[in-house]
Amino acid sequence: LRARAAEVGGTAEVTAAPGEGTAVALELPVRPPAPVPHPSRPTVRTRSAR
Repeated sequence: LRARAAEVGGTAEVTAAPGEGTAVALELPVRPPAPVPHPSRPTVRTRSAR
């Protein structure tokens, strides 16, 4: 877990105590989502009954 977190620029910490359980802390960098391309002009289709 620690190695994989480090591969992507994050950290991982695991602590455990008998009778108390285990705690896992994971910090990973968040990248902004890729921009969605927008068409320059919308496509408009029309039909004529003539």
